[in-house]
Amino acid sequence: MNVLLDDTNLQFRDSARAFAQREIKPFVQDWMRDGAFPRQIFKRLGELGFLGATFPAAVGGTEAGFLNLVLAAEQVGLASPSLVTAFNMNAMTTPMALLNWGTAAQHDEYLTPMIKGDLIGSFALTEPAGGSDALGSMRTRAVRDGDDWVLNGSKVFITLAPVADVAFVFAKTDPNAGHKGVSAFLVRYDDPGVSVQRMAMAPGLGSLIPPGEISFTDVRIPADRIVGDVGDGFKIAMNALDYGRIAVATKSLATGQVIRDHCIDYAQTRRAFGQEIGHFQLIQGHIADMVTEIEAGRGLIYQAAAAHDQGVAATRLSAMAKYYMAEVTFRAANSTMEIFGGYGLTAEYPIVHLLHLAHLARTGEGAANILRIAIAEDALGFRSMDRHNIRHRAVLERS
Repeated sequence: MNVLLDDTNLQFRDSARAFAQREIKPFVQDWMRDGAFPRQIFKRLGELGFLGATFPAAVGGTEAGFLNLVLAAEQVGLASPSLVTAFNMNAMTTPMALLNWGTAAQHDEYLTPMIKGDLIGSFALTEPAGGSDALGSMRTRAVRDGDDWVLNGSKVFITLAPVADVAFVFAKTDPNAGHKGVSAFLVRYDDPGVSVQRMAMAPGLGSLIPPGEISFTDVRIPADRIVGDVGDGFKIAMNALDYGRIAVATKSLATGQVIRDHCIDYAQTRRAFGQEIGHFQLIQGHIADMVTEIEAGRGLIYQAAAAHDQGVAATRLSAMAKYYMAEVTFRAANSTMEIFGGYGLTAEYPIVHLLHLAHLARTGEGAANILRIAIAEDALGFRSMDRHNIRHRAVLERS
């Protein structure tokens, strides 16, 4: 029983679970071995309404709500802790930013195909010179030239770049205006001057969901592909991170549950000193911690998602959920190495891969220490975290 969910939520979750167990889980190892991104799965996720769960019917969504979207993402993550990254990118971070800031024409051309599974999107913010200070250290420039913008620069660690169709790209349009000098553009990967190189990652990390480095050389972008107004880039990025942090938290929740289940199964069957190792109290302590902390993290994530459904500012909750759940899963992954011992390092079990995923989640969409500072400053009254929970005025007028 889950007192946080009603019958509608449970039905949506169970539908997502059935799909993920039937059409994702049996094929994950083959996809990872072949390095093949399963575009056909995104078409199915769109057809069944999972990608569009939180979007209005006017843009092709199913209006199931953000909490239901999180429930679907959790089930995808339980079937594949890697694939859920791509699901989240195309159901939360990128399309939500486009919903909140894009024009009606941009919704028709990019948003609707994305949540239908016909278009794969990516979110291009991070650059070689800056991670946590991506906006302050930004070197990518866009210069106005007649009716176009000319883009030059590069981005790194961009999820799905080698397989995506379109990127949400942030660039400096006024290098002297600080954060107000950043703007957002829709760039197609087949635009002349765009090149992508797949980044080499630790074994298994990039095989299914490849990150890439994008280079822009005199890329001409029509003016109708700027998102929001010139100078809105910082606000758009911060607004998008509200959704991205819930996405990463949900991925961590799923990864943590996979880790937990492996640990419980192993502790119930591995024998030492004449009994299953689950009888040893130190092993029990590890399992008790991960079981308890995972459930606490689940509550934070569901609360943040429900806040979005209720129209309540959720920046602080999203940051707390992402920070806490990523740390919980990382601790669980480290405990797994102690429970499994040497077997955790073998190919017989996916423990090292799960450890990599858990560590990766601590940095994506806000590094742990950056979020700790932001959460503390909000609690101390130094700076409110909920200041970016906004939408473009033209979008509000259409709502």
